[in-house]
Amino acid sequence: MSESSNIPRISYFFDVISPYSAFSWFVLQRYRDEWKGKVTVDLKPFFLGGVMKATKNKPPGLAIPPKVRFLAGDLKRNRALFQCDILPMPANFFSEVSRNILRLQRVLVAAQAHDVPREKIESLITAFTKAVHLDRSFRDSKNNLTIDNQLICKCMQ
Repeated sequence: MSESSNIPRISYFFDVISPYSAFSWFVLQRYRDEWKGKVTVDLKPFFLGGVMKATKNKPPGLAIPPKVRFLAGDLKRNRALFQCDILPMPANFFSEVSRNILRLQRVLVAAQAHDVPREKIESLITAFTKAVHLDRSFRDSKNNLTIDNQLICKCMQ
């Protein structure tokens, strides 16, 4: 058995649309240097909307009102806990963002499939996560987020 097989592995399944993915990604980045050589993180981008549809599950924002209220409070608590001041959900989340987020996830999967260096993939994840959750410059005055080629190109710079 090789020595590397004794290193703990984390399979990190994420969709950059999820605020919880944003929180967890920034925590992973915070500890990356400390964990280097001690923990292996396997990056597993996936389409959360597809999972929701396949399981006939509703996104938390469309669930019953008490769950929606809990989600708002939970996000507030997590912002403080993880020291990550994410933006409110885009106004066009259900009409546009939830469909177009797949473009970002596909870029990440394609990068992995074409053996793009891990550092570049991590940079893309960070850039996409910031674009969706932290950077107001990608939002209009009505809090709409447009996921298009311009956003993707800016994130890839």
